[in-house]
Amino acid sequence: MKKNNNKGFVLIETIIVSTFVAGILIFIFIEFTSLSSSYSDSFKYNTVEDLYATENIKDYILSDSNLLSTLNNSINPDKVHDVTNCSMFTNQNYCKRLLELNNVEQLIICSNYFDEKNISVDDEDMKTFIKMVKGTGKEKYRLLAKFKDGTFATIRFGE
Repeated sequence: MKKNNNKGFVLIETIIVSTFVAGILIFIFIEFTSLSSSYSDSFKYNTVEDLYATENIKDYILSDSNLLSTLNNSINPDKVHDVTNCSMFTNQNYCKRLLELNNVEQLIICSNYFDEKNISVDDEDMKTFIKMVKGTGKEKYRLLAKFKDGTFATIRFGE
């Protein structure tokens, strides 16, 4: 019996298997990178502590009828209200103390349905967070908070 020359077949088979293995490894790398990014975002955005602090601030805002009437008259999808200085609140000292106790660095009130391209915010991290926020639900307003530890939280409120 004569032995056939299999050198070309082995080369083609090696190339095909190598391409298949490389494709699988690239797919696994892309999925792992996405998972790793989502995992790190879960420690930066909407943590339980930050959502609880933001909920407390929301409850205070809902109790301030002066602020709610101001918001109802002036809110629009392209404008944000930076209320970190508490000037819009009736009891400014309480507001400042509340923000201080919750370690809030920046507090923004805006429309729940906003176009992030039209909202001007100086902080790049806040811009990144705003791009992640989606306007959902029937609520009219959205509260965005940046905390001193570099984390962010958002909560919807209003009728």
